This record gives sequence, C-alpha cells and structure tokens, in this order.
Amino acid sequence: MISLPLKQTEAIDIITQPLQIVERESGPHIAAKVRPVLQRAQNLRDKLLKLPELVKNQALLSETANAIKEYISMWHLISQNLVFGKGEDHIDIVFVWKDAYTKEKRKSYNPISERIAMLYNLAAVYNQLGIYMASAGEDRPKEAFNAFLTAAWIAEQIRGEKVGLRPEDCSLDLEEASVNMYSMLMRGQAQGLVCEIVSAGRPEKHSLHTKLAMQAAIYYKNVHDYGMSGPLKKISTIVNIVKFNELFFTAKAFYHSAVDLNRQHDSNVVGASVADIQYAYKCLEAIKKIVPPDASNPYNEFVKECADKLRFIENQNTKLYKVPVANTHSTIEGLAYDRPISIEAELNRPVEGREWLARMISPEVRKVKEEYETEVGKVRAETRERMVKTDEAMSGYKNKCREVLNGAISEELLWNKVEKCRDKGDVEELTQKLRKLIVDINFFNDKLLSLQERLRKEEQEDQTLRTKYDALWQIPPSTQYNDSCLKQIEQHLLDLANAKKLIVDLIERLNEQKESFKILDLNKEEFMAAMPETNTIALPTAALELNELIKELEELREKGVEEYNKMVRQFASENVVAEVSQMHQEGKDNEKIVDSLKAKYVMMGEKLKSINEKREAVFPKLEAKIEEFVKTSFFSGRKSEKVNVTARIKQ
Repeated sequence: MISLPLKQTEAIDIITQPLQIVERESGPHIAAKVRPVLQRAQNLRDKLLKLPELVKNQALLSETANAIKEYISMWHLISQNLVFGKGEDHIDIVFVWKDAYTKEKRKSYNPISERIAMLYNLAAVYNQLGIYMASAGEDRPKEAFNAFLTAAWIAEQIRGEKVGLRPEDCSLDLEEASVNMYSMLMRGQAQGLVCEIVSAGRPEKHSLHTKLAMQAAIYYKNVHDYGMSGPLKKISTIVNIVKFNELFFTAKAFYHSAVDLNRQHDSNVVGASVADIQYAYKCLEAIKKIVPPDASNPYNEFVKECADKLRFIENQNTKLYKVPVANTHSTIEGLAYDRPISIEAELNRPVEGREWLARMISPEVRKVKEEYETEVGKVRAETRERMVKTDEAMSGYKNKCREVLNGAISEELLWNKVEKCRDKGDVEELTQKLRKLIVDINFFNDKLLSLQERLRKEEQEDQTLRTKYDALWQIPPSTQYNDSCLKQIEQHLLDLANAKKLIVDLIERLNEQKESFKILDLNKEEFMAAMPETNTIALPTAALELNELIKELEELREKGVEEYNKMVRQFASENVVAEVSQMHQEGKDNEKIVDSLKAKYVMMGEKLKSINEKREAVFPKLEAKIEEFVKTSFFSGRKSEKVNVTARIKQ
C-alpha cells in the first residue's frame, strides 16, 4: 500500500497579533476570554510541527488524527471571526508550507491555505492509519476500510475548498490532478483490501471477485492518469507501485472471469474464457518488468496459479471444444460483460467521514447555505409546477389532434393507400411469395430434424463407450452439452410449425378476398369516380400544418427539459460552503450573498418561463387549426359509404 508524504510547515505566533486586535476593538475582558482558545490552538500547532515523528508511531495515529481535527476546527473558528491578510487592522501572519513532494516553500497570508494544508495532512494520517489497521489483525479490516474512505472524502473536501486560494498559493501537491489522485488512491486501497478479504474467505465466488477486482483496477488506473499530470511525475518509485497494483488487480479480474466462464461448460463462452486467462497472464508478465521477481512479492503464488489455469483451459479447448480464441483484451474495460462493484457505494458511510467535516462549517455559513437552498428550492418548485401544467395541457391538445387526424377521411389519402397496396403486388404475386416461404420453412425443418437425430445418435455412442470403459472415459457426458441444443432445436421446430400454419391461413384469406382486390386494378380517375361525393377537401395541407404545430410543441418541451436538467446539475455540482466563505471574507453581507448565489437560478427560471409561454402561445393556434381541419374533413353525411370503401382497401 502507498503512504502519502506529509506537508511540513514553520512555527508561527497565532496569539500575539490576534490578542492585540481583540483587546483594541473589544476590550481586555473579551481578550481574556479569547486567550485560552488561542493558546490551545497554538499548543496544538506546535505539537503538529513534529507530525513526521508522530506518524511513525503507529500507536499514536488515532490520537494524532484527533489533534489535527481539533486544530482545524479551532482554526476555522478563529479565521471566521478575525481578519487575516495585509493591510491596516489585519493580522498579517505569514503561513509557510512546503510542498509534500518537491519541498518547495509557498508563503501566503490567506488563512484558507493553513486549513487546506492541515486537511491534506489529516488525509495522509488517515491513510497511514488504514495501512496500519489493514495489517493489524482479523478485527481491524473494517476500521482500515473506514480510514481509507475518510481520507478520500477529506481529499474531496480539499478540492471544494481550495477555490478560495489564489493559483500562486497552490503547490503541486494541491493541484486539481493531485487532489483527484489522492481521492482515487484511497478508494483503490480500500477496494483492494476488500478484494483480499473476499479472496481469503470466499475463494469460490469468482463472479464477485471479478467485479471487485475490476473496480480496484479502475481506481488505480485513475490514480496513474491523474498522478502523471500531478505529483507522480516527480516520483518514479510511487509510479511503479501504482502500476503494479493496476496490473495486479486487472490480472485478478480477468483470471476470475476466465474461471467463472470455464465453469459454465458452455462452448459459446470458451473463446472468451481463454482470452481472459491469456490477458491475465500477460498482465502478470508485465509486472515483472516493473518489479523484479522476488520470493516476497505477493503475486508469485498467483502467477503460478494463473499459469496452471491457463494451461488447463487452453488444453481443454484444444481437445474438447476447438473454439477459436477471441482477440486478447487491451484494458480492464475489455470485461464488457461484467459490471464493477464499488464497495464504497454498497456500505453505509462511517461517522468519521463527511459528518465530521459538516460539523466544521460555521453557524453563520450554515445559516446562509440553508437560506440559499430554501430560495433555490422555491425557484425549482415553481418552475417544475409550471412545466407540469403546460405538459398536461399539451398532452390534451395532442390527443385531440390524434383523434381528428385518425377520424378524417379524404379521397387523396385513400388513393395513397391504394397505391401502397398495389406496390406490394396482386393476389397471385403475394400468394407465390408466401408459398416460397413455405418451401424455405420445410428446408430448415429438415435440417433441424437431421441435426436433432445426429445429436441423439452421438449421445447413444457416448453412453456405449462410457459403459464399456467406465472410469477411463474422462470426457464429460454428451448430454451435458447437448441438452440445451436439443431444447433449442425443439423450440425452433415449434416456431417453424407455427409460422407455416400462419402462412397457410394467409394464403386461404387471400383467396377469399380476391373480389376485394379488384379495386387495385382501377386507375386514379376510375377510383375517384367510384367514391361517394364529398365536400372540397384540403386535408393534406391541413394535416401537415397540424403536425408542424405538434412538432414545434415537442421541440419546445425538449428544450425546457434540457434547461431544467441543467439547473438540477448546476445545483448538485456547487460547493456552496466554499463560495459563501469566500464572499464573507470579501465583506459581503448575508442577504447580498444569497441574492448573488440565487441570481443564476432566477435567470434559468426566467428562461424556462419564457419557453413555457412560447408553448402556451401555440395552443390557440392548434385550437383554430383543429376547428378548420374538422370543417374540411368528411365527418358527416355519407361517411358510412366512405368507411366501407376504406375497409375494403385495408383488407
């Protein structure tokens, strides 16, 4: 497992200047009350200057994590009530922190840099605690898992809060790619730990092993991708360990997938089984180029197990199945028929994680956050309600349009149906096509019967040899493989018989309807003359206009849904705490902060309101067009005669 290097800092005085300002602005009696808080924070920070030594002592890891958490909470309280930075009446303490990887110093007057650096060290300590717990005994894996996930969630907190830092205040270890790497690394170590536990306790659950190892491999692949644009490009040894873990868990995933497929004794998946085990072995071979072979390496026993299974599956395929092997995979995504399982998503999150981080938000920030969320909730609810009402009205108009379109009849529409029928051929031509289908059905029926007879004969021969040679006959029984084939053949024979019966019925119906088909011999003039007299009809144009209005409504609705989803995604992706904290430091009051944050949602709501109004403006046009359409359609008088003609054409 991989430890995170710690960030180191220099000593600072967080008592003198703050006390002077408090005493000058609020008086000695308030300063006397503040002094114990500042003194406690100073004592904790001085203790944490020795963090590298504290982390080496495994027995002190939990105590050290609690000390960092206490300091971060106290520092949050101090920085929210005092003004730091350059300028008159500002506390101009310089926070000096070294990059965890390059050891380059970064200086800042921003108190957020102190908090984020401490959060980074807290994540590193929890990660170290997880590594220690993972090797501490049978009762500790759950604690290790929780420690890794807590470290991952702290990394996510860093990513959200560092928006308050200027780019020059961010060292390499706090860049976006680096923080993403920490989050993936902690999840990878937690997932890998679960893989080891399941392997030891439930070795026969190959499908579960595949999914767990897949997710672990994906985490480590992400660690490598993020790390190579972040801190890993500086440290080749960590790159090798990350690549080792990625390849090792990839090999595990493909190995267990191959074993799981092989146990099915199904020729349809034999090729995939061989390809999986080959790729697993290929990954293990690649590990040797990264880490030289050593008896203590954890994968040596697995390499032997994988090589043995590879020979067994390949020999089985060569002697029994003789199935061509699929192309070997190139990435973990090659296991397309499996879905990875993230244990983090399957378990309840421990109290140590985000709930503790939530408690560090100051009451003032929480108050603004809750007020803001209430205001945005109102905007979303109003928008949603308006969209639903417009959708209901639109649905009613669409149903009305469908009714008049389906009920209207015109000579032109009927003639179009006649032409389509004529394109399909006359009775004789259709009958010939159907009879040819019967010939094809008989052909395939004979082939299936022949295959059925052959499989049953093979089963008889197999049974004769098994009776003759008893235990010497090692090939699995033919019935084991043939049963599914025979069932499929029987189903296909049944389907063919049903299809043949259906076609024979169609031929009989065609012969019965020969008289009706005579209408197809008429030209357009003869057809129109045979139709009952009607009003002058302009149905095609009116129908087209109706459909265009419906299309316009559908497009506006899709646009509205897209805008609403954009609003939901925007709200889900916001880091309100960081934004509110930043605006507080800029001196904005609560009301202005809420208005500023809410402004974008008000704009989105207005945009959605405009889209709904455009939809509602189409409704009167639809109403008028439906009325016009009804007048130009033939809905009365001799409609029954026309319906009879329509029925004949449909037949």
